[in-house]
Amino acid sequence: LLEKSADTAALEFDYLAQARDYADAFEWIKDTDRFLAWRYKNREADAWQDHGTISGDKASLAHALEVYEAALTYVSRAERPIEWAKSQNNLANTLQIIGKREPGSEKMEAAIAAYRLALEELTRERDAKAWAQLQNNLGVALADFGDKRGKMDALNQAAFAYDLALDIRTRESEPELWAETQVNLGSLAM
Repeated sequence: LLEKSADTAALEFDYLAQARDYADAFEWIKDTDRFLAWRYKNREADAWQDHGTISGDKASLAHALEVYEAALTYVSRAERPIEWAKSQNNLANTLQIIGKREPGSEKMEAAIAAYRLALEELTRERDAKAWAQLQNNLGVALADFGDKRGKMDALNQAAFAYDLALDIRTRESEPELWAETQVNLGSLAM
């Protein structure tokens, strides 16, 4: 019931209500089903991230980081490497959003490290499409970092990550994702 309420809140763009519903659902399940607890905690963090991204609320983004870190305590890298990697990706997405908005590069560097950790488990062989998305995300973080710090090697690494993503995201198989990655790659030339 709480999950359905959270989904309804998301449809209404009420991300704070969505986060509360998932937090409540987590409280009900946390001691009996670790996987479902991870899922609810991860979705709660997604809602905090969505709210912070859209509203510009730094506190919501900071809270999303805390909730993603809590979610990671409910999945073991050894037992559930794919779910663990997905949480790493989500954590990295939030770090990247914060890093892009803040001076300095600490959060951006942490995002790049988290994407790379996720890629250790979410390999091309395990899930090619998710791997390509991660490569694209890594490329965006490297490009942002390279732009922010004037680091040409980061921009070159971004281009390499985009090229890897384009091995999977072809014009024929996934035209929209192919176009997204092409735009990202093209932005490096500007």
